[in-house]
Amino acid sequence: MSYQVFISFKNTENKENTQDRQLAEQIYAYLTERGINTFYSNVTLFDFGQASYKQHIDDALDEVAVMLVIGSKREFLHSKWCRYEWETYQQNILSNIIEGDIITYLGDMDMSEVPTGLRHYQSFPISATQPQTVGEFILHTLNKKGIAAGPTANPQPTLSGAAGGPVASTECEFGTKQASYYDSAFSGEYKRLKLQGEAMRPSDMMGVDYVLEQLADRDTVYILDVGCGYGVVGRDRFSALQNKVIVGVDIMDSVLAKARELNTDPNAHYEHLDLLSEDFEDEMEMIMDKYGIDGFDVVFGAYILQHVSDPIKVLRNLRSCLKKDGYVIFRQSDEGTYIAYGDDGLVAKVCERYLRAPGIDDRYLGRKLYHFLEATGYKRINLFGNFINTSQMDYDERMALYKMRFSLRTMYYKKELERDPSNTAIKKELEWMKAALDKLQEVFGAPSFWFGETMLVAVARKTDL
Repeated sequence: MSYQVFISFKNTENKENTQDRQLAEQIYAYLTERGINTFYSNVTLFDFGQASYKQHIDDALDEVAVMLVIGSKREFLHSKWCRYEWETYQQNILSNIIEGDIITYLGDMDMSEVPTGLRHYQSFPISATQPQTVGEFILHTLNKKGIAAGPTANPQPTLSGAAGGPVASTECEFGTKQASYYDSAFSGEYKRLKLQGEAMRPSDMMGVDYVLEQLADRDTVYILDVGCGYGVVGRDRFSALQNKVIVGVDIMDSVLAKARELNTDPNAHYEHLDLLSEDFEDEMEMIMDKYGIDGFDVVFGAYILQHVSDPIKVLRNLRSCLKKDGYVIFRQSDEGTYIAYGDDGLVAKVCERYLRAPGIDDRYLGRKLYHFLEATGYKRINLFGNFINTSQMDYDERMALYKMRFSLRTMYYKKELERDPSNTAIKKELEWMKAALDKLQEVFGAPSFWFGETMLVAVARKTDL
Protein backbone atom coordinates (compact mmCIF):
# COMPACT_ATOMS: atom_id res chain seq x y z
CA MET A 1 0.00 0.00 0.00
CA SER A 2 1.43 3.38 -0.99
CA TYR A 3 0.30 6.34 1.17
CA GLN A 4 0.12 10.02 0.32
CA VAL A 5 -0.91 11.43 3.73
CA PHE A 6 0.01 10.52 7.31
CA ILE A 7 -2.19 11.66 10.25
CA SER A 8 -0.34 11.90 13.57
CA PHE A 9 -2.38 12.29 16.76
CA LYS A 10 -2.79 11.20 20.37
CA ASN A 11 -5.32 8.37 20.38
CA THR A 12 -6.43 8.01 24.02
CA GLU A 13 -6.05 9.74 27.38
CA ASN A 14 -6.86 7.85 30.58
CA LYS A 15 -8.32 5.09 28.39
CA GLU A 16 -10.81 7.52 26.83
CA ASN A 17 -10.79 8.58 23.18
CA THR A 18 -9.35 12.04 22.65
CA GLN A 19 -10.84 14.89 20.65
CA ASP A 20 -7.80 14.51 18.38
CA ARG A 21 -8.86 10.97 17.47
CA GLN A 22 -12.32 12.20 16.47
CA LEU A 23 -10.84 14.96 14.30
CA ALA A 24 -8.38 12.50 12.73
CA GLU A 25 -11.19 10.10 11.88
CA GLN A 26 -13.23 12.84 10.18
CA ILE A 27 -10.28 14.00 8.08
CA TYR A 28 -9.35 10.42 7.23
CA ALA A 29 -12.90 9.78 5.99
CA TYR A 30 -12.86 13.01 3.96
CA LEU A 31 -9.55 12.14 2.26
CA THR A 32 -10.29 8.48 1.57
CA GLU A 33 -13.66 9.35 0.05
CA ARG A 34 -11.67 11.47 -2.42
CA GLY A 35 -9.27 8.69 -3.28
CA ILE A 36 -6.30 9.71 -1.13
CA ASN A 37 -4.47 6.81 0.53
CA THR A 38 -4.17 7.99 4.11
CA PHE A 39 -2.24 6.42 6.97
CA TYR A 40 -4.61 6.55 9.96
CA SER A 41 -3.48 4.21 12.72
CA ASN A 42 -6.95 3.19 13.94
CA VAL A 43 -7.63 1.63 10.54
CA THR A 44 -4.11 1.05 9.23
CA LEU A 45 -2.66 -0.42 12.40
CA PHE A 46 -3.51 -1.79 15.79
CA ASP A 47 -1.28 -2.98 18.60
CA PHE A 48 0.67 -5.98 17.30
CA GLY A 49 3.60 -5.20 19.56
CA GLN A 50 5.92 -2.23 19.43
CA ALA A 51 8.42 -3.59 16.88
CA SER A 52 5.83 -4.35 14.21
CA TYR A 53 3.96 -1.12 14.90
CA LYS A 54 7.12 0.95 14.50
CA GLN A 55 8.11 -0.77 11.26
CA HIS A 56 4.78 0.03 9.61
CA ILE A 57 5.02 3.65 10.74
CA ASP A 58 8.59 4.00 9.46
CA ASP A 59 7.63 2.59 6.07
CA ALA A 60 4.80 5.10 5.74
CA LEU A 61 6.94 8.03 6.88
CA ASP A 62 9.43 7.25 4.13
CA GLU A 63 6.85 7.82 1.39
CA VAL A 64 4.03 10.21 2.36
CA ALA A 65 3.89 13.64 0.74
CA VAL A 66 2.02 15.35 3.60
CA MET A 67 1.86 14.84 7.36
CA LEU A 68 -1.00 16.28 9.38
CA VAL A 69 -0.17 16.69 13.09
CA ILE A 70 -3.21 17.11 15.35
CA GLY A 71 -2.70 18.43 18.89
CA SER A 72 -5.55 19.78 20.98
CA LYS A 73 -3.19 19.89 23.99
CA ARG A 74 0.50 20.67 24.28
CA GLU A 75 1.23 17.36 26.01
CA PHE A 76 -0.38 15.42 23.15
CA LEU A 77 2.25 16.78 20.75
CA HIS A 78 4.92 15.43 23.10
CA SER A 79 3.30 11.99 23.55
CA LYS A 80 5.51 9.05 22.68
CA TRP A 81 4.21 8.07 19.27
CA CYS A 82 3.03 11.47 18.09
CA ARG A 83 6.41 13.07 18.78
CA TYR A 84 8.26 10.13 17.23
CA GLU A 85 6.19 10.43 14.06
CA TRP A 86 6.53 14.16 13.42
CA GLU A 87 10.19 14.28 14.43
CA THR A 88 11.05 11.34 12.16
CA TYR A 89 9.13 12.84 9.26
CA GLN A 90 10.74 16.26 9.78
CA GLN A 91 14.17 14.62 9.77
CA ASN A 92 13.31 12.87 6.50
CA ILE A 93 12.50 16.28 5.01
CA LEU A 94 15.68 17.94 6.34
CA SER A 95 17.77 15.01 5.09
CA ASN A 96 16.23 15.34 1.59
CA ILE A 97 14.89 11.78 1.80
CA ILE A 98 11.47 13.11 0.78
CA GLU A 99 9.96 16.37 -0.39
CA GLY A 100 7.26 16.55 2.25
CA ASP A 101 5.05 19.10 3.96
CA ILE A 102 3.83 19.25 7.56
CA ILE A 103 0.47 20.80 8.47
CA THR A 104 -0.60 21.30 12.08
CA TYR A 105 -4.14 21.40 13.49
CA LEU A 106 -3.81 22.76 17.02
CA GLY A 107 -5.81 23.62 20.09
CA ASP A 108 -5.68 26.96 21.82
CA MET A 109 -2.06 27.37 22.92
CA ASP A 110 0.66 29.99 22.79
CA MET A 111 3.28 29.57 20.09
CA SER A 112 5.81 29.04 22.88
CA GLU A 113 3.90 25.89 23.85
CA VAL A 114 4.23 24.45 20.35
CA PRO A 115 7.35 22.29 19.92
CA THR A 116 10.08 24.22 18.11
CA GLY A 117 10.13 21.77 15.24
CA LEU A 118 6.44 22.46 14.43
CA ARG A 119 6.31 26.25 14.79
CA HIS A 120 7.07 27.24 11.22
CA TYR A 121 4.59 25.10 9.29
CA GLN A 122 1.11 25.95 8.03
CA SER A 123 -1.22 25.70 11.03
CA PHE A 124 -4.98 25.72 11.60
CA PRO A 125 -6.71 26.38 14.95
CA ILE A 126 -9.10 23.61 16.01
CA SER A 127 -11.50 26.11 17.58
CA ALA A 128 -11.98 28.07 14.33
CA THR A 129 -11.44 25.50 11.57
CA GLN A 130 -13.68 22.62 10.47
CA PRO A 131 -12.01 19.26 9.69
CA GLN A 132 -13.28 19.51 6.09
CA THR A 133 -11.37 22.79 5.65
CA VAL A 134 -8.18 21.08 6.76
CA GLY A 135 -8.92 18.21 4.38
CA GLU A 136 -9.43 20.64 1.52
CA PHE A 137 -6.09 22.31 2.25
CA ILE A 138 -4.37 18.91 2.24
CA LEU A 139 -5.89 18.18 -1.17
CA HIS A 140 -4.65 21.57 -2.41
CA THR A 141 -1.15 20.80 -1.10
CA LEU A 142 -1.14 17.39 -2.78
CA ASN A 143 -2.39 18.92 -6.03
CA LYS A 144 0.60 21.30 -6.06
CA LYS A 145 2.81 18.21 -5.80
CA GLY A 146 1.05 16.63 -8.78
CA ILE A 147 -0.95 14.16 -6.67
CA ALA A 148 -4.59 14.28 -7.75
CA ALA A 149 -7.65 13.15 -5.83
CA GLY A 150 -10.15 10.85 -7.46
CA PRO A 151 -9.92 7.46 -9.19
CA THR A 152 -6.24 7.87 -10.08
CA ALA A 153 -5.35 7.95 -6.41
CA ASN A 154 -6.37 4.32 -5.74
CA PRO A 155 -9.25 4.96 -3.30
CA GLN A 156 -9.64 3.00 -0.09
CA PRO A 157 -12.96 1.95 1.42
CA THR A 158 -14.09 3.46 4.72
CA LEU A 159 -16.14 2.09 7.58
CA SER A 160 -19.65 2.70 8.83
CA GLY A 161 -20.68 0.99 12.07
CA ALA A 162 -19.11 -2.24 13.22
CA ALA A 163 -18.17 -3.53 9.81
CA GLY A 164 -20.66 -1.94 7.46
CA GLY A 165 -18.35 -0.21 5.03
CA PRO A 166 -19.29 0.75 1.52
CA VAL A 167 -20.79 -1.97 -0.60
CA ALA A 168 -17.99 -3.85 -2.28
CA SER A 169 -18.23 -3.86 -6.04
CA THR A 170 -16.98 -6.12 -8.77
CA GLU A 171 -16.92 -3.19 -11.15
CA CYS A 172 -13.49 -2.38 -12.55
CA GLU A 173 -12.15 0.21 -14.97
CA PHE A 174 -14.28 0.69 -18.11
CA GLY A 175 -17.20 -1.11 -16.43
CA THR A 176 -15.72 -4.59 -16.86
CA LYS A 177 -16.13 -7.13 -14.07
CA GLN A 178 -13.87 -9.67 -12.44
CA ALA A 179 -14.47 -12.91 -10.60
CA SER A 180 -12.97 -13.37 -7.16
CA TYR A 181 -9.73 -15.28 -6.57
CA TYR A 182 -11.57 -17.78 -4.40
CA ASP A 183 -10.22 -21.33 -4.79
CA SER A 184 -12.08 -24.23 -3.18
CA ALA A 185 -8.99 -26.39 -3.67
CA PHE A 186 -6.89 -24.03 -1.51
CA SER A 187 -4.99 -25.70 1.33
CA GLY A 188 -7.28 -26.50 4.24
CA GLU A 189 -10.41 -25.32 2.45
CA TYR A 190 -12.10 -28.74 2.40
CA LYS A 191 -11.93 -28.88 6.18
CA ARG A 192 -13.16 -25.32 6.56
CA LEU A 193 -16.04 -25.87 4.12
CA LYS A 194 -17.09 -28.99 5.98
CA LEU A 195 -17.08 -27.04 9.24
CA GLN A 196 -19.00 -24.22 7.60
CA GLY A 197 -21.53 -26.62 6.12
CA GLU A 198 -22.29 -28.06 9.54
CA ALA A 199 -22.69 -24.62 11.08
CA MET A 200 -24.88 -23.30 8.29
CA ARG A 201 -27.30 -26.23 8.25
CA PRO A 202 -30.01 -24.54 10.37
CA SER A 203 -29.90 -21.50 8.09
CA ASP A 204 -30.13 -23.53 4.87
CA MET A 205 -32.93 -25.73 6.15
CA MET A 206 -35.16 -22.69 6.63
CA GLY A 207 -35.24 -22.38 2.84
CA VAL A 208 -34.94 -26.07 1.97
CA ASP A 209 -37.83 -27.17 4.22
CA TYR A 210 -40.02 -24.42 2.80
CA VAL A 211 -39.33 -25.44 -0.79
CA LEU A 212 -39.69 -29.18 -0.22
CA GLU A 213 -43.07 -28.55 1.37
CA GLN A 214 -44.15 -26.90 -1.89
CA LEU A 215 -42.83 -29.88 -3.87
CA ALA A 216 -44.29 -32.62 -1.67
CA ASP A 217 -46.41 -34.02 -4.51
CA ARG A 218 -43.49 -34.61 -6.93
CA ASP A 219 -42.65 -38.20 -7.80
CA THR A 220 -39.01 -37.25 -8.27
CA VAL A 221 -37.35 -33.99 -7.25
CA TYR A 222 -34.49 -32.93 -9.52
CA ILE A 223 -31.94 -30.74 -7.75
CA LEU A 224 -29.12 -28.71 -9.29
CA ASP A 225 -26.37 -27.92 -6.76
CA VAL A 226 -24.45 -24.99 -8.30
CA GLY A 227 -20.89 -24.34 -7.20
CA CYS A 228 -21.22 -27.67 -5.43
CA GLY A 229 -17.59 -27.88 -4.33
CA TYR A 230 -17.08 -31.23 -2.62
CA GLY A 231 -20.80 -32.00 -2.76
CA VAL A 232 -21.09 -32.47 0.99
CA VAL A 233 -23.50 -29.61 1.65
CA GLY A 234 -25.91 -30.35 -1.19
CA ARG A 235 -26.17 -34.03 -0.29
CA ASP A 236 -26.72 -33.23 3.38
CA ARG A 237 -29.43 -30.63 2.83
CA PHE A 238 -31.57 -33.00 0.77
CA SER A 239 -30.59 -36.21 2.59
CA ALA A 240 -34.10 -36.78 3.99
CA LEU A 241 -35.62 -36.72 0.51
CA GLN A 242 -35.83 -40.24 -0.91
CA ASN A 243 -37.17 -39.46 -4.37
CA LYS A 244 -34.40 -37.18 -5.59
CA VAL A 245 -31.71 -36.78 -8.22
CA ILE A 246 -28.89 -34.33 -7.44
CA VAL A 247 -26.58 -32.94 -10.11
CA GLY A 248 -23.70 -30.93 -8.70
CA VAL A 249 -21.81 -28.60 -11.03
CA ASP A 250 -18.56 -26.76 -10.40
CA ILE A 251 -15.73 -25.22 -12.42
CA MET A 252 -12.94 -26.91 -10.41
CA ASP A 253 -12.11 -30.34 -11.81
CA SER A 254 -9.93 -31.35 -8.85
CA VAL A 255 -12.75 -30.56 -6.44
CA LEU A 256 -15.27 -32.46 -8.57
CA ALA A 257 -12.98 -35.50 -8.48
CA LYS A 258 -13.01 -35.34 -4.69
CA ALA A 259 -16.81 -34.93 -4.70
CA ARG A 260 -17.18 -38.13 -6.74
CA GLU A 261 -14.76 -39.92 -4.43
CA LEU A 262 -16.73 -38.92 -1.32
CA ASN A 263 -20.13 -39.65 -2.84
CA THR A 264 -22.00 -42.76 -1.75
CA ASP A 265 -25.41 -41.70 -3.08
CA PRO A 266 -26.22 -43.36 -6.44
CA ASN A 267 -28.63 -40.50 -7.17
CA ALA A 268 -25.96 -37.79 -6.89
CA HIS A 269 -23.78 -36.89 -9.88
CA TYR A 270 -21.04 -34.31 -10.48
CA GLU A 271 -20.20 -32.47 -13.68
CA HIS A 272 -17.93 -29.65 -14.84
CA LEU A 273 -19.77 -26.46 -15.78
CA ASP A 274 -18.92 -22.77 -16.02
CA LEU A 275 -21.99 -20.83 -14.91
CA LEU A 276 -20.95 -17.88 -17.09
CA SER A 277 -20.08 -19.87 -20.20
CA GLU A 278 -21.29 -18.37 -23.47
CA ASP A 279 -22.50 -21.88 -24.29
CA PHE A 280 -24.16 -22.43 -20.94
CA GLU A 281 -27.52 -23.60 -22.28
CA ASP A 282 -25.95 -26.11 -24.71
CA GLU A 283 -23.57 -27.46 -22.05
CA MET A 284 -26.35 -27.71 -19.48
CA GLU A 285 -28.61 -29.47 -21.96
CA MET A 286 -25.94 -32.12 -22.51
CA ILE A 287 -25.69 -32.71 -18.75
CA MET A 288 -29.46 -32.92 -18.38
CA ASP A 289 -29.77 -35.34 -21.30
CA LYS A 290 -27.10 -37.52 -19.71
CA TYR A 291 -29.31 -38.05 -16.66
CA GLY A 292 -32.70 -37.89 -18.38
CA ILE A 293 -33.74 -34.56 -16.83
CA ASP A 294 -36.22 -32.26 -18.56
CA GLY A 295 -35.88 -29.49 -16.00
CA PHE A 296 -34.82 -28.96 -12.41
CA ASP A 297 -37.29 -28.53 -9.57
CA VAL A 298 -34.69 -26.87 -7.31
CA VAL A 299 -31.51 -24.90 -7.87
CA PHE A 300 -29.44 -24.69 -4.67
CA GLY A 301 -26.38 -22.50 -4.18
CA ALA A 302 -24.38 -21.73 -1.03
CA TYR A 303 -22.02 -18.74 -1.21
CA ILE A 304 -21.75 -18.96 -4.98
CA LEU A 305 -23.08 -15.62 -6.25
CA GLN A 306 -20.47 -13.58 -4.36
CA HIS A 307 -17.65 -15.28 -6.26
CA VAL A 308 -18.89 -14.86 -9.84
CA SER A 309 -18.22 -11.74 -11.88
CA ASP A 310 -21.82 -11.36 -13.05
CA PRO A 311 -24.50 -12.68 -10.64
CA ILE A 312 -27.30 -11.34 -12.84
CA LYS A 313 -26.11 -13.38 -15.81
CA VAL A 314 -25.78 -16.49 -13.65
CA LEU A 315 -29.35 -16.13 -12.42
CA ARG A 316 -30.59 -15.68 -15.98
CA ASN A 317 -28.66 -18.73 -17.14
CA LEU A 318 -30.11 -20.85 -14.35
CA ARG A 319 -33.66 -19.91 -15.37
CA SER A 320 -33.12 -21.78 -18.63
CA CYS A 321 -32.80 -25.15 -16.86
CA LEU A 322 -35.42 -24.59 -14.17
CA LYS A 323 -38.99 -25.82 -14.48
CA LYS A 324 -41.65 -23.11 -14.65
CA ASP A 325 -42.80 -24.02 -11.16
CA GLY A 326 -39.25 -24.65 -9.92
CA TYR A 327 -37.49 -22.87 -7.06
CA VAL A 328 -34.08 -21.38 -6.38
CA ILE A 329 -32.44 -21.35 -2.93
CA PHE A 330 -29.39 -19.18 -2.32
CA ARG A 331 -27.51 -18.70 0.93
CA GLN A 332 -25.41 -15.55 1.34
CA SER A 333 -23.78 -13.63 4.15
CA ASP A 334 -23.33 -9.87 4.34
CA GLU A 335 -20.57 -8.33 6.43
CA GLY A 336 -22.81 -5.33 6.99
CA THR A 337 -24.70 -7.52 9.49
CA TYR A 338 -21.59 -8.20 11.60
CA ILE A 339 -21.82 -6.93 15.17
CA ALA A 340 -18.92 -7.22 17.60
CA TYR A 341 -18.08 -5.90 21.04
CA GLY A 342 -15.09 -6.41 23.29
CA ASP A 343 -12.54 -6.45 20.46
CA ASP A 344 -11.53 -2.76 20.44
CA GLY A 345 -12.77 -2.51 16.85
CA LEU A 346 -10.59 -5.34 15.54
CA VAL A 347 -13.36 -7.12 13.60
CA ALA A 348 -14.17 -3.88 11.80
CA LYS A 349 -10.51 -3.25 10.99
CA VAL A 350 -10.04 -6.74 9.55
CA CYS A 351 -13.20 -6.45 7.44
CA GLU A 352 -12.23 -2.99 6.17
CA ARG A 353 -8.69 -4.04 5.28
CA TYR A 354 -9.95 -7.19 3.58
CA LEU A 355 -11.91 -5.11 1.08
CA ARG A 356 -8.58 -4.01 -0.40
CA ALA A 357 -7.42 -7.58 -1.08
CA PRO A 358 -6.80 -8.37 -4.76
CA GLY A 359 -9.52 -10.47 -6.36
CA ILE A 360 -11.79 -10.05 -3.34
CA ASP A 361 -15.31 -11.42 -3.56
CA ASP A 362 -18.41 -9.32 -2.84
CA ARG A 363 -18.62 -9.15 0.95
CA TYR A 364 -21.97 -7.33 0.82
CA LEU A 365 -23.92 -9.48 -1.61
CA GLY A 366 -26.49 -10.65 0.93
CA ARG A 367 -28.34 -7.33 0.80
CA LYS A 368 -28.50 -7.57 -3.00
CA LEU A 369 -30.18 -10.97 -3.20
CA TYR A 370 -33.74 -9.70 -3.41
CA HIS A 371 -32.87 -7.12 -6.07
CA PHE A 372 -30.93 -9.62 -8.19
CA LEU A 373 -33.75 -12.16 -8.10
CA GLU A 374 -36.41 -9.59 -8.86
CA ALA A 375 -34.33 -8.13 -11.70
CA THR A 376 -34.04 -11.54 -13.36
CA GLY A 377 -37.76 -12.29 -13.30
CA TYR A 378 -38.08 -14.61 -10.30
CA LYS A 379 -41.34 -14.54 -8.34
CA ARG A 380 -42.54 -15.21 -4.79
CA ILE A 381 -39.20 -14.03 -3.40
CA ASN A 382 -38.76 -14.71 0.29
CA LEU A 383 -35.70 -14.02 2.45
CA PHE A 384 -35.09 -15.98 5.64
CA GLY A 385 -32.75 -14.55 8.26
CA ASN A 386 -30.95 -16.63 10.87
CA PHE A 387 -29.04 -14.74 13.58
CA ILE A 388 -25.87 -16.51 14.71
CA ASN A 389 -23.96 -15.26 17.77
CA THR A 390 -21.41 -16.31 20.37
CA SER A 391 -23.54 -15.79 23.48
CA GLN A 392 -24.21 -19.50 24.08
CA MET A 393 -21.02 -20.85 22.50
CA ASP A 394 -18.26 -22.65 24.36
CA TYR A 395 -14.59 -22.15 23.48
CA ASP A 396 -14.49 -24.78 20.73
CA GLU A 397 -17.63 -23.40 19.12
CA ARG A 398 -16.14 -19.91 19.18
CA MET A 399 -12.99 -21.20 17.49
CA ALA A 400 -15.09 -22.94 14.86
CA LEU A 401 -16.96 -19.70 14.14
CA TYR A 402 -13.67 -17.80 13.91
CA LYS A 403 -12.25 -20.32 11.43
CA MET A 404 -15.44 -20.31 9.38
CA ARG A 405 -15.62 -16.52 9.16
CA PHE A 406 -12.03 -15.30 9.21
CA SER A 407 -9.35 -17.95 8.71
CA LEU A 408 -9.53 -17.86 4.89
CA ARG A 409 -8.67 -14.16 4.67
CA THR A 410 -5.02 -14.68 3.80
CA MET A 411 -5.86 -16.68 0.67
CA TYR A 412 -6.44 -13.73 -1.64
CA TYR A 413 -3.04 -12.22 -0.85
CA LYS A 414 -1.32 -15.58 -1.31
CA LYS A 415 -3.06 -16.11 -4.65
CA GLU A 416 -1.87 -12.69 -5.82
CA LEU A 417 1.70 -13.48 -4.74
CA GLU A 418 1.55 -16.65 -6.83
CA ARG A 419 0.92 -14.35 -9.79
CA ASP A 420 3.53 -11.77 -8.77
CA PRO A 421 6.00 -12.96 -6.09
CA SER A 422 7.86 -9.62 -6.19
CA ASN A 423 4.84 -7.53 -5.12
CA THR A 424 6.12 -5.98 -1.88
CA ALA A 425 2.87 -4.10 -1.22
CA ILE A 426 0.92 -7.36 -1.16
CA LYS A 427 3.55 -8.94 1.06
CA LYS A 428 3.00 -6.14 3.58
CA GLU A 429 -0.77 -6.58 3.38
CA LEU A 430 -0.39 -10.32 3.95
CA GLU A 431 1.86 -9.66 6.96
CA TRP A 432 -0.73 -7.28 8.40
CA MET A 433 -3.60 -9.71 7.87
CA LYS A 434 -1.72 -12.64 9.42
CA ALA A 435 -0.95 -10.61 12.52
CA ALA A 436 -4.51 -9.31 12.70
CA LEU A 437 -6.01 -12.79 12.42
CA ASP A 438 -3.71 -14.16 15.12
CA LYS A 439 -4.92 -11.41 17.41
CA LEU A 440 -8.55 -11.92 16.39
CA GLN A 441 -8.38 -15.63 17.15
CA GLU A 442 -7.27 -14.76 20.68
CA VAL A 443 -10.16 -12.30 20.97
CA PHE A 444 -12.73 -14.90 19.85
CA GLY A 445 -11.62 -17.15 22.70
CA ALA A 446 -12.35 -14.53 25.36
CA PRO A 447 -15.72 -15.13 27.11
CA SER A 448 -16.39 -11.38 27.29
CA PHE A 449 -16.12 -10.97 23.52
CA TRP A 450 -19.42 -11.04 21.63
CA PHE A 451 -19.94 -11.48 17.89
CA GLY A 452 -23.10 -11.90 15.86
CA GLU A 453 -24.20 -11.97 12.23
CA THR A 454 -27.37 -12.58 10.24
CA MET A 455 -27.29 -15.35 7.65
CA LEU A 456 -29.58 -14.74 4.68
CA VAL A 457 -31.28 -17.48 2.66
CA ALA A 458 -33.32 -16.40 -0.35
CA VAL A 459 -36.05 -18.55 -1.92
CA ALA A 460 -37.81 -17.66 -5.15
CA ARG A 461 -39.95 -19.33 -7.80
CA LYS A 462 -39.30 -19.09 -11.52
CA THR A 463 -42.87 -18.06 -12.37
CA ASP A 464 -46.27 -17.63 -10.73
CA LEU A 465 -47.81 -20.32 -12.94
